[in-house]
Parts: sequence; C-alpha cells; structure tokens
Amino acid sequence: MLPRRLLSSGLLLLVWAGLLVPVFGQMSLSSTQGVLPPVTPTESLLLGDDLSVFQADWQQPRNSLQTTWRNAADTRASQSPSGTVPLDFSQAALDASIAQATALRWAMTGNLLDLQKAVDILLLAALPWGTSITRPEVLTQYLCAYDFLRGASFTDLPQSTRDQLESRLLGEARSLSSGNTDSNAKAKIGATRAMAGILLMDQALLDQGLQDLQNHLQYSTTDDGWFTDSPGHYLNYTLSHLGPFLRMYHQGSGVDLYPDFQPYVEMSLRLRRPDGRIPNLSNGLNSPVGLHLFSQSTVSGAAENILWQLFEGPPWGPLWTSTNLENNDGSYSRFFALTDFQTAPQSPSISPTVLASGQSGISVFRQSWQADSDWLLLSPGIDSPAGFLGIPAFHSHNDTLEILVASAGVPLLVAPGYHRDDLSQSPPGFDPQRADWHNVLLVDGDLGLLEKGRRMRPGDFQTGPGLDAQEQGGFRGAVDFRQVETNYGGVHVSRRILFPMERYFIAADLGLDFNANQHEFAVNWVGRGQFTAIQETPDHWIGEWLDQGQGLRVQTLGLHPLQFFHGDLHMHDTFNSFEATHRVKAASQGSAGAFLSFFEPFNGQAELSVQGLISAPGSLAAEIRSANEDWTDVLLFQGIAEANEAGNLASDGKVAWIREDQGEILHGFLSEGRQLAYQGELLFSADAELTISAQWLPQSWSATLAAEGIQAGTELRFYTFTGIQQARLNGQDLLHGETETYAWVELQGVSSGQANLLEIQHQGLAVRPFRTYGFGKSSNQRLSLVGEGPARPGTSATATVSGLTSANTWLAMAPSPGESPLVGGILLVDQNSATLYPPNSVQGEQADWVFQIPNDPGLVGTSFYLQAAGADFSLPEGWAFSHGLQLTIQP
Repeated sequence: MLPRRLLSSGLLLLVWAGLLVPVFGQMSLSSTQGVLPPVTPTESLLLGDDLSVFQADWQQPRNSLQTTWRNAADTRASQSPSGTVPLDFSQAALDASIAQATALRWAMTGNLLDLQKAVDILLLAALPWGTSITRPEVLTQYLCAYDFLRGASFTDLPQSTRDQLESRLLGEARSLSSGNTDSNAKAKIGATRAMAGILLMDQALLDQGLQDLQNHLQYSTTDDGWFTDSPGHYLNYTLSHLGPFLRMYHQGSGVDLYPDFQPYVEMSLRLRRPDGRIPNLSNGLNSPVGLHLFSQSTVSGAAENILWQLFEGPPWGPLWTSTNLENNDGSYSRFFALTDFQTAPQSPSISPTVLASGQSGISVFRQSWQADSDWLLLSPGIDSPAGFLGIPAFHSHNDTLEILVASAGVPLLVAPGYHRDDLSQSPPGFDPQRADWHNVLLVDGDLGLLEKGRRMRPGDFQTGPGLDAQEQGGFRGAVDFRQVETNYGGVHVSRRILFPMERYFIAADLGLDFNANQHEFAVNWVGRGQFTAIQETPDHWIGEWLDQGQGLRVQTLGLHPLQFFHGDLHMHDTFNSFEATHRVKAASQGSAGAFLSFFEPFNGQAELSVQGLISAPGSLAAEIRSANEDWTDVLLFQGIAEANEAGNLASDGKVAWIREDQGEILHGFLSEGRQLAYQGELLFSADAELTISAQWLPQSWSATLAAEGIQAGTELRFYTFTGIQQARLNGQDLLHGETETYAWVELQGVSSGQANLLEIQHQGLAVRPFRTYGFGKSSNQRLSLVGEGPARPGTSATATVSGLTSANTWLAMAPSPGESPLVGGILLVDQNSATLYPPNSVQGEQADWVFQIPNDPGLVGTSFYLQAAGADFSLPEGWAFSHGLQLTIQP
C-alpha cells in the first residue's frame, strides 16, 4: 500500500495504473465522458475517511508547518464577511476565502457557529465581474466550502438549505465563460466546472469540464509533463483547482484520473531546486509551488521529497502557508492545505540527476537530493502554446538552451523570472523576455529570426544521447552528460553539459553557420548576489557571484578572442520581489563560435584552476586542476569529430574527458566518438560512435553508454587490460575475446535513447606484443592499424589496416618512433631509418602485411614501430594515416 503524504483540500493519493498513450504525442485524459457519483454525497469528498486524522492534527499539530497552516486558516475563519451579496470581485474573493476557512474549521471542530457562518456566506455567493481566469478561483473556494459542510447532519443542515446552496452554486458554475485559449486558464475553468458537476450532480458541467482539461493538456503540456504555460506560477494555478477536483472525482465517482496528470507533477518534482522550490524558468516561480497538492509519485520517494525538504527547515522567502499563496498582485485567490503526517517522508531513492526522456528535453544535474546539493538545470526552453508555431505566448521568453546553477542550494546563475506588462513596481527597463537577460548562447545578440526563442516546440530541437552515471545498478561513473541542438535562423547551435565526478559543471557551446556568414557569437551569464570580475583577457574570462555564504566561479574560454560586456539587470518572483542581477556577455566574431565554460560552486574559496591547452584549429581544450587534490582533468571539445590531441588526451569524439591521478587514468568520457587515448595509446575504440562514461579499477571496468542504432555485433575494444573473465550489458552476458593488440566485447542489446550499463571483469593490465601509440597527432588519422600473431622468434606477425578508400597503401617500419610532418599528416616512425612495404593483400577497405620474425632469441624485447598510410582523395593532401603500432618481440 502506498503511504499517505499530503492533502490540499483533502488527502490526495496517486495510484499507479500505467500512463496512457497521449493524443498527438502529448498528455491526454483517459476519458472525457464523465461519471457522476451513484448517489448525492452526504459526506465531504475532500476529507473523506481521513477526517478523524485531520481533526486530531487540528487539535494537536504534529509540527510547526502544520501549526502554521492551521493558524492561517483559523485566522481567516475569524474574519467577518461582507454580509451581503458581493458587489465587486474583491469582496467576493474575500467572502469565498472566509467561507472556505470557516467551513474547514467547522469540519475540524464541529462548532455550529462556524457552520451557520459558512452557510450564510454561501447563501449570498456570487461572482460579480472578474475574468474567465479569476472567477473559477473564487468559485473553487465556494465549492470546497460547501463540500466541507456536506458532512453536517440534516438537522443542522436541512435538505431545504442544501437545495438553496446547490441552486446558487450551480447557477454561478454555469455562468463561467470558457476563455479564449486552452492554456492554464482553461485548466482552471475545466477543473472548477468538473468539480461543480461532481458536487452538484450535473452531468453537463462534468463533461464540459473534462473536455476543457483535455484541451488544456493537448495545448500546454509535453508528453513527459513539461507544463509549457510555466512550471511554477501557472502550475500553481492549475493544481490548486485540479487537486480538489481529482480528489472529489476519485472519492465520489470512483474514477482515478491521477495517473493522467502524473507526468507534469513528477516533472516538476524532479526539477525542483535543492531547497524545494521550482526554478524561475521562463515565467516561473521563485518560491514553493502547488506541487504539495499531490501526495504520491510512481517514482519512489520523489513526491515525498518535497515535503521532506520543507520539513527539515523553514521555507525560504515569503513563507508558504495555507493562505498566502496568492495571485501575483496579492488581491485574491487563496487556497489551503491539510497534511497527513502519520508516515514520515523519506529521501528519494532515485538518481538525483534527471534527464527527461520525452519532448521537453529538460535535464537536471546534482549530487544528491539534499538541500545543500549543487544544482544545474538545462532547458531547451519550450514555450506555449504547444500546438501553434507562429504565435509566441505573451509570457514566453527568449530562453532557448538556458542553464541555471545553484551552489549548495543557493541559486546564483538565474533567469529573470515572471514577465508581466502590468507590474507597477518593476524596476526601470525590466524586460525578462530579452534573450540577453538569460544564460544562453547568443547569435548576433539574440536567438535567431522571428523571436525563435519565444516559440520553441519539441520539433525545433534535438536531444542527443544523455548519460546518468548513477542511472543503473548504483554505478557511479565519470560524467553525467546531456546535449541539445537547435537552429537559430540558419545557424546551428548546440549546448553540451558535463558534470565530471559530480564536482563541477561544464558547458561546451557551439554556434556554426554552414554558409560561412560572419556573426557575433556569445555566451551570456546572469547571476545574483555580489559579483566580482577576476580576469578578463581575450582568451580567458573568470568571474564570481557570492550570496548567503555560497559562491559560484565561472571561467570561459573561447575559440576566438573574447570581448566582454556587462549590465545590471533584475529578477523577480510572483510575489513581485525584485532582486538585482549582473550580466556578463563574452563575445567573439566569426562564422563559428565555440566556448568552454566551467562552473565551480564553492563555500569559502574556489580551488579549481583552468588552463587552455593547444589543440587543433576549430577545437578547444583545457586542463583543470584542484588546489587541494592530486587529480588533473583534461577536456577536449571540437565541432567536427576527427582525431585530435590536447595535453595527454586524444580522441575523435565531439567531447572527450579524462581524469588523471598520479599518472593513472581512473575515469574517462567520450561523446559521439569511437576512440579515446591517453598519452597517444588507445584506451578503447569501437566500430560505431558511442557516448560513454567509464571507470577503470584494477580488475574491472564499468561504464554507462548510450548510442543510437548500434548494430548487434558491434565490437568494443580495450587496449590497456587483458583476460576478460565476464562481460555483461544491462545484466546480460556478452561475447568477449582477446587478440595480440586488444581485448574485445561484442555489444548486443544496446537500448537506444537511454543509458546502458556495461560491466567487465578482467585479469589486469595488459602486456601484449602490439601497443598503439601516437593517436590523435593529426586530423588525417582516419585508418586503424592492429597486429596479430604471437610475435615470438621463429613465428610470423601480421599488421592489418582498415578504413582504406583506395588500394594504394603502404606500411612504414622503423626501429624507433618519430614525429614529423608528411603530406598533411604526422609520420610516427623515424623517417631516416624507415622502410616502406607494399601490402601482401588488399581486400575492400582492408590490407595486410605479413612479416617473418627470425628465429633469434636475441631479438626478444626488441621493438619495431609501424604506421600505415593510404590514398584518400577526400583529404586536401590526398593521404590518410593510421596511429602508430609498436611491435615488441616476445619471449
């Protein structure tokens, strides 16, 4: 049985029943045909069987938060209503709030004076003026108040009085207008209509309300639950109506619609910041959200965690109580919550890193669910309305590919927050819709033509393979990773986020105009708190933001010389609390722009040093060191995947990373590549592009890997260890074996679109007759060279090159290595002593050379150095090369 957690206008239970396939790839209701209760309810549907629990908690709250909620409702119930039919909207809102609180207090205490007071208010209930958005908010309070009173005896609340109340509420419910869009407003209208249908036994209202909700889901949500109207502010509005309706529908009619709404509840729970709040994405909220309305989640511990965090300490900011979650101008729309605290909430057991697998592309990186975790969010920036491409929603922002960062729970890189045109207290120039108010990659100061960033849809971007190193089997690998790619009016833009060893964050950003047009490419960072510029040079920028004792150091390297622009901005939340922020834009000119940015959360003093490394044109590389630890990280980022070297790292992937500790490689990462090498020697290679996060141990090797379209039988080769004893992918055994150059596993059952766990047990470090070297010395290294044979005196050895585009190929051999330029590549054998050999055979893309080793024991331990080349007319100089291969004669 699922434990109970929370009730808002009643205890809400989510029961897993499997999510239905949504219409048009979005969320959808299982049915819009309403089911009325079999008989008119005579008990509260919201309080239900849990009434005695809540009554006991009202008398003796279990903690300070419950005390706050009770006292807030008690204070509201003690206020005096107007005593007349409300003549204006504000009075109606206040009367409805008093009625709701008073009816609740009667249900908790049985005080007949409260019963009569609530009845008197409801007999005068009216919704004068107001809008299609605001009138349902007040009517919901009236309806909840009447639901609480339904448990009264027919002596205390006669049928004739019930009839009067129901007639008045029914008339107001039927007067609701539908609004002009299917956005969050339609969800509020629909939930209120449907609630009225259940409570007042009106089939037409119930059906119309369900259809409103269906239209809202298909307009304002993604298939994985991203609420495009805003994950914070407007989700509050929606849930404050939806929660009571779902509870009434489930309790009164036995229809469980909770699973249909699970995705956007769970999405928001997964996105929340370490302090329990939703980030101020787009027009989002900066304080606790109405997610508290839902008590359970199909993901173990996810929903409970928001309670768990809030109970650990006081909520930030204006305190979230039972009555102060108001509309942004503070004049109306309050709701309350009751909580069942019988079962203590637990910390979630799921991985704290979240990589949304559906249309939203949202990603969150953090060490843990604890309040002091660091936190980074990457958002493609989907805006509503989801069904229309040409009209940006008026609250939408130019925030495509935005990131937000918190240090130990304190938000430091932030979005500007809620956009409204009617905020009288806005600071001069407040304009959160502007692209340069957001932490985004800018092209010519914006996000492309026609405000593309204000109308991003799921089809406007692609999310590549993502990796969560803790996703499977508790394995903690090297790097959590996600990439998103899109187009700014003809300019290709991508952002890749890495979380190495859960210690710091990296953003690898790329803008590329395939028509070679010149642009200003820039990264834009907006932070709150005290800002300090530490270094501003054309090749390296360093800045820090400090707040509440926590700091964030940001370091940015650029492909081209950087120029810097500063600005003082603001952010705000839905309580209209404005806060100063500082913007830094680092810009460069060219037909391509690439940036590496490093985000180091710290307490006290930052300790990471970042130094740019020399790498091939069109690529960026850096070395990252810790002042207090022995490790060194090396990162390579390139827009075009080709063999390249930086420091001790070489790879043909878009992004590569290694951690070196006292001369040993313990962790490595590769994105969209086939090969990763250290000090020129291959660590692993594959027949297909992979994204892989790996961990080396003395007798084991583990990794999470992701790839699209991996064919069964694809070979993954390992060059530094030998004697594979067991290889398993997602718990299934793999074929494995050994050659004189590498150990191998044959990949079977790689799941596309998700992380796969690969686990290998082996005998230890390899001592083989053939060893690779010199990998990544030139981008013309497009050939692979391996050796076969025991390589002992009196035997033969075979060198095989693959990847040829022509039969015109040769092999160079020398007694010592070298490094000298040759027809666009690098010759890796000594050019003065090298001998060239034609192949013994050529077949397709492969050629072989066979060598007889003299039967001379004196040759044992002698090494020879080999490299292959082949004609390749796709290259400017016409030749492709292999890496080097060292052949050592074995005893």
